[in-house]
Order: sequence, then structure tokens, then C-alpha cells
Amino acid sequence: MNKMLLVSTVAATLGATSFVHAQPAAPPLAGDAVETLQKVCLPVLRGGDLKASAASAGFVMKDGQWTLTVDRDTSIALNPPDTANPRVCGASITAPFGDALALKRAVAAWARTQTPPLAAVKLAPAIGSGWTSSLWTGAGESVTLGQEHAGAPTASAQANLQLTLKPT
Repeated sequence: MNKMLLVSTVAATLGATSFVHAQPAAPPLAGDAVETLQKVCLPVLRGGDLKASAASAGFVMKDGQWTLTVDRDTSIALNPPDTANPRVCGASITAPFGDALALKRAVAAWARTQTPPLAAVKLAPAIGSGWTSSLWTGAGESVTLGQEHAGAPTASAQANLQLTLKPT
């Protein structure tokens, strides 16, 4: 009898409780990619010191490349401005395929917070390339995110993130 009462009480309590389904947390990569734009690329493109910006964002110099290891399967390699592309700062990202949508959403959210906000530009899909591209543009800057399609033979995917500032 006590078991029956306990089961009935629990069932009634569960029936009266409303469950809230929270969105899963974004993978760390999403935040780290946005921080790369905000804390490294923007300051460097505006004349800031690459070494100081990269180090403060957690990047370390490995074999001549600024790299941020997010976890065992995820890393970001910084592609700073150079002589050939002085107005472009980017990152090559290696991450699990499952992080691709969260990465795109995080970059899109970042683009909307810029002053003025960067607007999404609809691009025609690249047929047969194995990559998709997303572009956000605004007054004087643009962000491009190229992502490898799911279904490649490995569990990891590549993404290229580039921030371009027009000369002021």
C-alpha cells in the first residue's frame, strides 16, 4: 500500500510539473571563434599588436603558427594580416562536424552586435565543392565563414573564418 501511495504521489507531482526544454549549450568552439574575431582580429586590423592580442586570447605560438587548442578534437589556427592581405585576418578551424551549426550561429550573432550590424548576404550554394559559405557585410567590414560539408570521411571538419576591414 505504501508503494502504491508513493508511486501515485510521484506521478501526480510529475504530472503537475511543467518541464522546460533548454537549448543545449553551444560548444566551446563557438565562443572561441567569436573571441578570435573580437579580441584578436579586430584589434590587429585596427593597428594593434598581434603578439599581445593573440596571447591575451589564449593563443600560443607553435611551429610559427598562433594556435588555440580548445579541446582534444578542436583547434583554431590564426591567419593574421600579412603583406599580401593587410586588411584580412582569419582563422582555420578544425572541429567535430556537430559543431558546425553552432559556429555559424555564433558568428551570425556576433555580426548582428557590430556597430553598425553586419547583414547576412544570401549566397548561391557551391555545387560539388564540399563547402558552404556564409557572408555578413556592413559599413567597412565583412565576415566570411566557409564550412566543410558533413559526410566527409573523417569525424572532424574544417572551417575558414575571415574578417575583412576596408581601409579607413
